[in-house]
Amino acid sequence: MSGLAAVLSRSLSTSRWNNRLAMRLIVLTVLLNTVLSLFSTGFQLYYRYERDVQDTVAIFDIFDQSFKAPLSKAIWEFNFKQAEEIMIGLQSRREVVFLDLQATTGQRLTFGQSEPEEHTISRQMDLIYTTIGGETRPIGMLKMDVTLAYVDQLFWEQLVTILLANLFKTLLASIIMFALFYYLVARHLHTIASFVQSGDPSAKLTLQRRRGSDRDDLDSVVHAINAANDRHQRHMDHQALMNEELQSTNRRLLESNEELRQFSTVAAHDLQEPLRKIQIFGDLLRIEYQSSLDENGQAYIDRMTQAADRQKGLIKDLLEFSKVSQSRQIFAPVDLNLVMKQASLELEGSLEEIGGTISKDALPVVDGVDVLIRKLFGNLLSNAIKYRAADRPLQITISVKRDDQAARPEWVITVADNGIGFDNKHADAILEPFKRLQSGHQIRGTGMGLAICRKIIQQHNGELFAEGEVDKGSVFTIRLPVAKA
Repeated sequence: MSGLAAVLSRSLSTSRWNNRLAMRLIVLTVLLNTVLSLFSTGFQLYYRYERDVQDTVAIFDIFDQSFKAPLSKAIWEFNFKQAEEIMIGLQSRREVVFLDLQATTGQRLTFGQSEPEEHTISRQMDLIYTTIGGETRPIGMLKMDVTLAYVDQLFWEQLVTILLANLFKTLLASIIMFALFYYLVARHLHTIASFVQSGDPSAKLTLQRRRGSDRDDLDSVVHAINAANDRHQRHMDHQALMNEELQSTNRRLLESNEELRQFSTVAAHDLQEPLRKIQIFGDLLRIEYQSSLDENGQAYIDRMTQAADRQKGLIKDLLEFSKVSQSRQIFAPVDLNLVMKQASLELEGSLEEIGGTISKDALPVVDGVDVLIRKLFGNLLSNAIKYRAADRPLQITISVKRDDQAARPEWVITVADNGIGFDNKHADAILEPFKRLQSGHQIRGTGMGLAICRKIIQQHNGELFAEGEVDKGSVFTIRLPVAKA
């Protein structure tokens, strides 16, 4: 007990004796114990009270058994001195507070004082004397008042005593339980909480306590926390290794991109230089030796210069595709209405020549790179003009709607035309580099225009889809994120 008192004293003197869990436990225990104590005390006191009342009322039976016959004989013999002594003997019992004897001959003996009816039990008993011949003679009447004040007093004394005893017992048990709970559980919970808050995955949690042979709940918690720390540490080590590999890969990628950029610049210059010479010497042959060349010779020179032009266009498109892929410009608000207005002006001559028209909805403002967005719509409009149908005027329709049902709000912009179209099974192929569904002698091009469009859309975190129907037209759908407010 002295050891427990020392623990309790030491615990109360520390700032960590703020054990709300134990407080709840103690409050619930006190409430439960109080309810049970009140129930058991009430039952016990009720039983004792009824027993004490019965013991008090038993004085009437005692009178019948022990005092009635001598008192009746004394009155019959007119020995009122003896009757008085008998009544004094009855009154000596503390529960008897009033005696009133009235003999049939007129004599009357009274002892004590009558009390209020709520505190007393009164009975009137006939006094009868039986003669030697067996004849019964009524000789008087005795009124006896028995008080319950002593029973009530005993009831309240017992109630106070039991309640005080239970209160002391509950208080003492609560303090002991509180101290034991802190010593066995709560202080270790504080240690576990401090360890978890420290956030050191390399540390090991240990509890300073006496341990039995079997592992208890706290040991399970410590084991689980240490296992979680081990997993976290392994994950951090793995993550650090992956980060190093990622940084190394990024460095190699940046170096590769820089080398590719330098290579594309140099290669473009070196590839275009022979083409320029082919074009120059072709023009010289056509001018200086025109009279010496027959029709086939002239055709050969034309085909040679045309091939050089196509190769030069291909190199130009490749450079542009490479620039778009490597573009990392800062996004800014771009008004698509202004973009379409500029693109329409640039293609105004071509549209007037073929009798083409453009109709459009009011377009939104998106986040992007202005020069790339202009290139996107310029390529789409040029593609529609290039692949127009010969038997009908070109009609280009641009519409827009907002999709809020997707994972992120998006603008859905469609560019539709009534050109020659294409078989829809080639919808993905035409967005790949160098993919063309018509041969070079039918429609000039390198097959890079739509690939550049898709690359621009990807740079803007969007998507580009193509749909077509032969001799009906094409529809290109652009999905771009809605600009943040």
